[in-house]
Amino acid sequence: MIASERLWVTLPSHSRPCALLGPARAIADARTPKPRAARRLGIGLLRGHIWAEWLTALVTSSFIPIECYEIAKGATVWNVALLLVNSAIVVYLVRHLRRRSRAC
Repeated sequence: MIASERLWVTLPSHSRPCALLGPARAIADARTPKPRAARRLGIGLLRGHIWAEWLTALVTSSFIPIECYEIAKGATVWNVALLLVNSAIVVYLVRHLRRRSRAC
């Protein structure tokens, strides 16, 4: 690995930087959504596929633990508002999907 490819991060409790090597970048790249998957989900939503709607609810709810972690680190009005809005969206999506599945 070239030295310029290293990612340097200064930790708050330490005065010297630590180097995070290439595997951390590879993990981050693997976890980012690919354009093809996002396009397929968008097309599925436009066509009204139920799997796309459930996947949207799942992805939206996956942010709730991250928001709870951020609130545990330090609660701000913005973090709490974001958690409440995201939770309300998830509740709406799940209720909508349950009603739709009963109607079919």
